[in-house]
Amino acid sequence: MSLHNHRLDVIGFSSEVLGVELHEGQKRILRQAFPIDVQPENWPYKFIHVSTGNRFGKSVVLAVLHLWFGGFKHRVPFEFDSDEWWDYPYSVINLCPLNEIAYVVREKVGQILMNKSLEQLKNPNARGHCSDELINLFRQSGPKDRDKSVNPFLVMIPDTEYKGYVTKHNVHLEYRTADDHGKAVQGRTKYLITFDEAGRHKDPLGLLGSDIAPRTIDSRGLVVTATTPHLETASNYEEMWERGNPENP
Repeated sequence: MSLHNHRLDVIGFSSEVLGVELHEGQKRILRQAFPIDVQPENWPYKFIHVSTGNRFGKSVVLAVLHLWFGGFKHRVPFEFDSDEWWDYPYSVINLCPLNEIAYVVREKVGQILMNKSLEQLKNPNARGHCSDELINLFRQSGPKDRDKSVNPFLVMIPDTEYKGYVTKHNVHLEYRTADDHGKAVQGRTKYLITFDEAGRHKDPLGLLGSDIAPRTIDSRGLVVTATTPHLETASNYEEMWERGNPENP
Protein backbone atom coordinates (compact mmCIF):
# COMPACT_ATOMS: atom_id res chain seq x y z
CA MET A 1 0.00 0.00 0.00
CA SER A 2 1.47 3.29 -1.09
CA LEU A 3 0.68 6.50 0.73
CA HIS A 4 0.49 8.22 -2.66
CA ASN A 5 -2.59 6.15 -3.61
CA HIS A 6 -4.72 8.18 -1.21
CA ARG A 7 -3.54 11.69 -2.04
CA LEU A 8 -6.99 12.53 -3.47
CA ASP A 9 -9.06 10.11 -1.39
CA VAL A 10 -9.52 11.30 2.18
CA ILE A 11 -11.98 8.52 3.02
CA GLY A 12 -9.65 5.84 1.69
CA PHE A 13 -6.82 7.54 3.56
CA SER A 14 -8.78 7.31 6.80
CA SER A 15 -9.65 3.65 6.29
CA GLU A 16 -6.53 2.28 4.60
CA VAL A 17 -3.77 4.49 6.03
CA LEU A 18 -5.09 5.45 9.47
CA GLY A 19 -7.18 2.35 10.16
CA VAL A 20 -10.09 4.65 11.12
CA GLU A 21 -13.46 3.67 9.66
CA LEU A 22 -15.70 6.74 9.40
CA HIS A 23 -19.47 6.55 9.63
CA GLU A 24 -21.70 7.59 6.73
CA GLY A 25 -22.35 11.10 8.05
CA GLN A 26 -18.64 11.85 8.32
CA LYS A 27 -18.02 10.38 4.86
CA ARG A 28 -20.79 12.49 3.33
CA ILE A 29 -19.20 15.70 4.60
CA LEU A 30 -15.73 14.76 3.37
CA ARG A 31 -16.94 13.52 -0.04
CA GLN A 32 -18.63 16.84 -0.72
CA ALA A 33 -15.77 18.99 0.54
CA PHE A 34 -12.96 16.95 -1.08
CA PRO A 35 -14.25 15.18 -4.22
CA ILE A 36 -12.07 12.21 -5.05
CA ASP A 37 -11.66 13.13 -8.74
CA VAL A 38 -10.61 16.76 -8.11
CA GLN A 39 -7.04 17.99 -7.66
CA PRO A 40 -6.38 19.93 -4.41
CA GLU A 41 -5.89 23.23 -6.24
CA ASN A 42 -9.44 22.85 -7.63
CA TRP A 43 -11.33 21.82 -4.52
CA PRO A 44 -14.77 23.48 -4.56
CA TYR A 45 -14.78 25.15 -1.13
CA LYS A 46 -12.61 27.65 0.67
CA PHE A 47 -14.69 27.64 3.86
CA ILE A 48 -16.28 24.46 5.17
CA HIS A 49 -18.72 24.84 8.05
CA VAL A 50 -19.91 21.77 9.95
CA SER A 51 -22.72 21.98 12.49
CA THR A 52 -23.77 18.67 14.05
CA GLY A 53 -25.15 17.20 17.23
CA ASN A 54 -23.06 15.83 20.08
CA ARG A 55 -21.20 12.52 19.58
CA PHE A 56 -21.13 12.94 15.80
CA GLY A 57 -17.35 12.69 15.77
CA LYS A 58 -16.32 16.17 14.67
CA SER A 59 -12.95 15.84 16.38
CA VAL A 60 -12.30 12.63 14.43
CA VAL A 61 -13.03 14.42 11.15
CA LEU A 62 -10.66 17.25 12.10
CA ALA A 63 -7.92 14.82 13.20
CA VAL A 64 -8.20 12.91 9.91
CA LEU A 65 -7.91 16.18 7.98
CA HIS A 66 -4.83 17.24 9.96
CA LEU A 67 -3.10 13.96 9.18
CA TRP A 68 -4.23 13.98 5.53
CA PHE A 69 -3.07 17.54 4.89
CA GLY A 70 0.10 16.98 6.92
CA GLY A 71 0.85 13.70 5.20
CA PHE A 72 0.54 15.06 1.66
CA LYS A 73 1.24 18.79 2.09
CA HIS A 74 -1.75 19.64 -0.08
CA ARG A 75 -1.45 22.75 -2.27
CA VAL A 76 2.31 23.24 -2.03
CA PRO A 77 3.86 24.15 -5.40
CA PHE A 78 5.99 21.00 -5.67
CA GLU A 79 5.49 17.43 -6.79
CA PHE A 80 4.61 15.01 -3.99
CA ASP A 81 7.69 13.37 -2.43
CA SER A 82 10.18 15.53 -4.36
CA ASP A 83 13.19 17.05 -2.57
CA GLU A 84 11.52 20.46 -2.64
CA TRP A 85 8.33 18.97 -1.23
CA TRP A 86 10.20 17.44 1.71
CA ASP A 87 11.97 20.69 2.57
CA TYR A 88 9.07 23.10 2.11
CA PRO A 89 7.65 24.44 5.42
CA TYR A 90 4.00 23.55 5.96
CA SER A 91 1.67 24.56 8.78
CA VAL A 92 -1.71 23.30 9.98
CA ILE A 93 -3.45 24.61 13.11
CA ASN A 94 -6.53 23.78 15.16
CA LEU A 95 -8.18 26.47 17.28
CA CYS A 96 -10.71 26.06 20.06
CA PRO A 97 -12.32 28.80 22.18
CA LEU A 98 -12.35 26.75 25.39
CA ASN A 99 -9.16 25.94 27.30
CA GLU A 100 -10.58 22.77 28.78
CA ILE A 101 -11.22 21.12 25.40
CA ALA A 102 -8.51 22.74 23.27
CA TYR A 103 -6.41 19.56 23.42
CA VAL A 104 -9.12 17.18 22.08
CA VAL A 105 -8.11 17.17 18.40
CA ARG A 106 -4.41 17.08 19.29
CA GLU A 107 -4.90 14.00 21.44
CA LYS A 108 -7.02 12.32 18.78
CA VAL A 109 -4.16 12.77 16.30
CA GLY A 110 -1.75 11.26 18.83
CA GLN A 111 -4.07 8.33 19.59
CA ILE A 112 -4.39 7.50 15.89
CA LEU A 113 -0.62 7.51 15.41
CA MET A 114 -0.24 5.26 18.46
CA ASN A 115 -3.01 2.93 17.22
CA LYS A 116 -4.99 3.63 20.39
CA SER A 117 -7.92 5.53 18.93
CA LEU A 118 -11.35 4.14 19.76
CA GLU A 119 -12.23 4.41 16.07
CA GLN A 120 -9.35 2.07 15.26
CA LEU A 121 -10.03 -0.39 18.05
CA LYS A 122 -13.67 -0.72 16.98
CA ASN A 123 -12.99 -0.75 13.25
CA PRO A 124 -15.48 -3.27 11.78
CA ASN A 125 -13.04 -4.07 8.96
CA ALA A 126 -10.55 -5.29 11.58
CA ARG A 127 -7.53 -3.36 10.23
CA GLY A 128 -7.49 -0.75 12.95
CA HIS A 129 -3.91 0.47 12.80
CA CYS A 130 -2.00 3.34 11.25
CA SER A 131 0.35 2.73 8.35
CA ASP A 132 4.04 2.67 9.24
CA GLU A 133 4.65 4.75 6.12
CA LEU A 134 2.71 7.64 7.68
CA ILE A 135 4.09 7.17 11.19
CA ASN A 136 7.62 7.23 9.79
CA LEU A 137 7.06 10.76 8.50
CA PHE A 138 7.25 11.86 12.14
CA ARG A 139 10.64 12.11 13.74
CA GLN A 140 11.17 10.67 17.18
CA SER A 141 11.58 13.25 19.90
CA GLY A 142 14.50 13.52 22.27
CA PRO A 143 14.15 12.82 26.01
CA LYS A 144 13.71 16.49 26.89
CA ASP A 145 11.04 17.17 24.25
CA ARG A 146 9.06 14.00 24.51
CA ASP A 147 5.44 14.38 25.52
CA LYS A 148 4.99 11.03 27.20
CA SER A 149 1.26 11.58 27.70
CA VAL A 150 0.63 11.79 23.96
CA ASN A 151 3.07 10.02 21.65
CA PRO A 152 6.83 9.33 21.72
CA PHE A 153 7.01 9.89 17.94
CA LEU A 154 5.75 13.45 18.23
CA VAL A 155 7.76 16.42 19.44
CA MET A 156 6.61 19.51 21.23
CA ILE A 157 6.50 22.79 19.33
CA PRO A 158 8.09 25.47 21.57
CA ASP A 159 6.16 28.52 22.73
CA THR A 160 2.66 27.18 22.18
CA GLU A 161 0.04 26.94 24.87
CA TYR A 162 -0.95 23.47 23.75
CA LYS A 163 1.63 21.11 22.36
CA GLY A 164 1.86 20.40 18.66
CA TYR A 165 3.72 18.04 16.40
CA VAL A 166 6.70 18.54 14.07
CA THR A 167 7.34 16.01 11.32
CA LYS A 168 10.42 14.90 9.43
CA HIS A 169 9.09 16.51 6.26
CA ASN A 170 8.86 19.97 7.85
CA VAL A 171 5.17 19.98 8.78
CA HIS A 172 3.98 21.79 11.90
CA LEU A 173 0.69 20.67 13.43
CA GLU A 174 -0.35 23.13 16.12
CA TYR A 175 -3.18 23.17 18.68
CA ARG A 176 -4.10 26.46 20.32
CA THR A 177 -6.92 28.34 22.00
CA ALA A 178 -8.73 31.19 20.27
CA ASP A 179 -9.05 33.37 23.37
CA ASP A 180 -6.02 35.48 22.46
CA HIS A 181 -7.72 37.54 19.74
CA GLY A 182 -6.11 35.68 16.88
CA LYS A 183 -2.49 35.70 18.07
CA ALA A 184 -2.40 31.91 17.75
CA VAL A 185 -2.57 32.07 13.97
CA GLN A 186 0.19 34.64 13.58
CA GLY A 187 3.50 33.57 12.06
CA ARG A 188 3.63 30.76 9.55
CA THR A 189 1.34 30.77 6.54
CA LYS A 190 -1.38 28.20 7.17
CA TYR A 191 -2.54 25.60 4.67
CA LEU A 192 -5.37 24.36 6.86
CA ILE A 193 -7.02 26.09 9.81
CA THR A 194 -9.63 24.15 11.73
CA PHE A 195 -11.78 25.83 14.37
CA ASP A 196 -13.36 23.33 16.76
CA GLU A 197 -16.45 24.38 18.76
CA ALA A 198 -16.41 27.64 16.83
CA GLY A 199 -19.99 28.38 17.88
CA ARG A 200 -18.85 28.87 21.48
CA HIS A 201 -16.61 31.77 20.48
CA LYS A 202 -18.28 35.16 20.96
CA ASP A 203 -17.41 36.40 17.49
CA PRO A 204 -16.28 33.59 15.18
CA LEU A 205 -17.35 35.55 12.11
CA GLY A 206 -15.16 38.50 13.12
CA LEU A 207 -12.22 36.24 13.96
CA LEU A 208 -12.57 34.46 10.64
CA GLY A 209 -12.45 37.71 8.70
CA SER A 210 -9.78 39.55 10.67
CA ASP A 211 -7.28 36.81 11.56
CA ILE A 212 -8.08 33.33 10.28
CA ALA A 213 -8.84 33.80 6.58
CA PRO A 214 -5.92 36.22 5.94
CA ARG A 215 -3.45 33.52 7.09
CA THR A 216 -4.58 31.31 4.20
CA ILE A 217 -4.47 33.85 1.36
CA ASP A 218 -0.91 33.19 0.17
CA SER A 219 -1.28 29.43 0.48
CA ARG A 220 -4.83 29.23 -0.86
CA GLY A 221 -5.40 27.23 2.26
CA LEU A 222 -8.73 26.02 3.62
CA VAL A 223 -10.71 26.87 6.73
CA VAL A 224 -12.89 24.25 8.43
CA THR A 225 -15.14 25.22 11.34
CA ALA A 226 -17.04 22.69 13.42
CA THR A 227 -19.50 23.18 16.24
CA THR A 228 -22.35 21.68 18.19
CA PRO A 229 -25.33 24.07 18.13
CA HIS A 230 -25.83 25.81 21.47
CA LEU A 231 -28.85 28.06 21.37
CA GLU A 232 -27.98 29.62 24.72
CA THR A 233 -24.58 30.78 23.45
CA ALA A 234 -24.37 34.37 22.21
CA SER A 235 -22.49 33.78 18.97
CA ASN A 236 -22.75 34.73 15.29
CA TYR A 237 -21.68 31.26 14.12
CA GLU A 238 -25.19 30.57 12.80
CA GLU A 239 -24.94 33.67 10.60
CA MET A 240 -21.58 32.47 9.28
CA TRP A 241 -22.97 28.99 8.64
CA GLU A 242 -26.04 30.31 6.79
CA ARG A 243 -23.93 32.48 4.53
CA GLY A 244 -22.45 29.35 3.05
CA ASN A 245 -19.55 29.88 0.75
CA PRO A 246 -20.22 32.98 -1.38
CA GLU A 247 -16.52 33.55 -2.05
CA ASN A 248 -16.26 30.28 -3.97
CA PRO A 249 -16.40 30.82 -7.77
